[in-house]
Amino acid sequence: LERDHPGATFPFLQVFYDPVLDEAELRYLSPRKGFGRFVVGVVKAIGSFLYGVEVFVQEQPVETLRQRLNTISSDLHQKAWKMTWRPLPAGPLRVSTSLASETPKSFRSFTSFHFAMMDFGKLCGSINWFCESTSAVANEKLAELMRSRLPEEDVLMRSTQAKTIAAAWSDTHLSKCIRFWESSEGFGSDYDLSSDALWADGFVSHCWAPPENWAEVIGEVSYAEVKATTLAVMAKDIALGRRQELSMWSQVTFWVDKACIPQDHEELKATCVNLLEKFILKCETSRTSSFIPSFWYRMQLCPCTWMPCGISP
Repeated sequence: LERDHPGATFPFLQVFYDPVLDEAELRYLSPRKGFGRFVVGVVKAIGSFLYGVEVFVQEQPVETLRQRLNTISSDLHQKAWKMTWRPLPAGPLRVSTSLASETPKSFRSFTSFHFAMMDFGKLCGSINWFCESTSAVANEKLAELMRSRLPEEDVLMRSTQAKTIAAAWSDTHLSKCIRFWESSEGFGSDYDLSSDALWADGFVSHCWAPPENWAEVIGEVSYAEVKATTLAVMAKDIALGRRQELSMWSQVTFWVDKACIPQDHEELKATCVNLLEKFILKCETSRTSSFIPSFWYRMQLCPCTWMPCGISP
């Protein structure tokens, strides 16, 4: 639907079933006002006509929803309901029709309604109408992407300053940079290291695992530490190339996958991966030394290399 109707805006739905209390909570967010009552009506009708249960809906305070979903844009209308149910004495309601002499009886049981509520929640999650990340920025970015008419790459392009992921051997924040490069597993806190950007100074292409002969060629040196310090050197080269003070290297910006892609938000992560080529075109660099005859050898031994825009090896 999103592909076929790029101008449409779809609501977000979440269902949480509590097997202990035998009740469910339905959370609904939409840029359109007033559709919450329609959602309630549909849920009640499904319970009465398909499952033979009367559904009781109690609206929850909006403040409660905002506390639990502390990451949703204020532009969306928010609703939350607690839902309980009980069997109808006569079973499922019937719809009178002149086209059939008798309405078939529902084969669904009261117990199956419980499973339906859980399956509905799983369905919402599988379609990724709303996927929570540990980054407030990532969740807001999803809502922005749904509303915006700008190209996806313009909405999702980000960069991180060199000082957050690079350091010289003598810098006090080197240990933080090492922790960033030690693992490919990303969290919301890593995505928060970056910010929206029109472009970045450099696109960093790298391998998370060291080459097999790393210890033999380099010695007992931390692969993550070399990454952080190598990137600092690159940032200083850029600053000097612009005839800036050397101290300005910390403000040089990079596109790095772990910081510029929300790693724990599956939908946005997949979208960003598909946009890599366009992100590269939004990065600037004058470094072309990677593309010399020893390109592959350099790639194996240099933890971080440049990916110049518009240049092929």
